[in-house]
Amino acid sequence: MAIKIFKLMTGEEIVAEVTNETADSVSLKNCVALVLQPTRDGKLTFGFVPFASMVDGDVTISKSNLVFTAEASDDLKNSYNSMFGGIVTPPKTLITG
Repeated sequence: MAIKIFKLMTGEEIVAEVTNETADSVSLKNCVALVLQPTRDGKLTFGFVPFASMVDGDVTISKSNLVFTAEASDDLKNSYNSMFGGIVTPPKTLITG
């Protein structure tokens, strides 16, 4: 399943797995809201907070409520997958020798 970012008309950014998509709506599971958090050195990093945590099953969002949809970066996918027990992809490194 694809892990994507969804920006809602309300300004929230959601990270979730797409379970179904039609011309008018998209159904999601394991939804979390993406939030920026300051680090101790004054930089920003991202974190997750529960989104629709009391829902039993998938969340279906009307596409008319979306500002954009995008593929999640590898770093974001790895953080998300580590939370939900998915496969974490190791970083790409060059082999030298």
